[in-house]
Amino acid sequence: MDGFEFLLAYEMLSEELKKETQIFMLSSTLDPNDITRAKKNKYVKTLLSKPLPIKKFGEMIYPHCSL
Repeated sequence: MDGFEFLLAYEMLSEELKKETQIFMLSSTLDPNDITRAKKNKYVKTLLSKPLPIKKFGEMIYPHCSL
């Protein structure tokens, strides 16, 4: 299952399950169509590129903590 297949399956879940979830998509794609598709998806908070600096990711998911 790739990320887009996951998003299709995720969309089928109840709103109750999805309400507290944030999706950060991690990809190595350079395809502009994939990038646009991910950025336009209402469930994807952020599209991140590989390699992922772990400190940057930590700051995104814990914005009020100093890591």
